[in-house]
Amino acid sequence: MIFDLTEDFVTESGEGLDKAVDDVLSLEQNPDQEAIDSIFRVVHTIKGTAGMLGFTALSGFVHSLEDICSDIRSGNRMVDRQAADFLLNCLDFIQLKLNFIRDAGHEDED
Repeated sequence: MIFDLTEDFVTESGEGLDKAVDDVLSLEQNPDQEAIDSIFRVVHTIKGTAGMLGFTALSGFVHSLEDICSDIRSGNRMVDRQAADFLLNCLDFIQLKLNFIRDAGHEDED
């Protein structure tokens, strides 16, 4: 049963990350609150589900990213090229961690 939840989590999170990457790329061309909100929701969902499934390191990392996304969402931070690159790197890192969880069945300790 847990394996099924983990598999669903990895699959659905990967789909959300794909959408978030597209949204970040679109923000470079056109600042759009809907894209910002979408990125926040993806990150928030991954954080909560990772925590619920016991992937505490992933949840902690994503929690920090969620704080940054919250600052962007509230207008306290702008999405310039440097911020977009940072967000994309974080999303890639999350995908790497999800791939490890999918392949190993547990969280990477590093």
